[in-house]
Amino acid sequence: MAILPCYWTYLEIAKHHANKLERNPVKAYRDWASVYLTPEYVGIVDELRAVIDKAGDYLMRDFDKLLSIFRQASIYEYLFWDMAYRQEQWVL
Repeated sequence: MAILPCYWTYLEIAKHHANKLERNPVKAYRDWASVYLTPEYVGIVDELRAVIDKAGDYLMRDFDKLLSIFRQASIYEYLFWDMAYRQEQWVL
């Protein structure tokens, strides 16, 4: 539950910006970001989601706890992307 938001957001953001990625002049960036559009990466995300979906009854016993973990991880992912978007610096 804790890692799914990271993998899933990278995939969704890559899909959303696929056209911009093709036009990006920085080859190192294109090469790095293109990984998230590969069938292999999509397969990893699909497998993670499937594991959670298949766990069904087992997960339902701790649904509220697991949902809380998923939400918190999603918030951290949002804050990471928001920080990058705003070009904020890490405070040490």
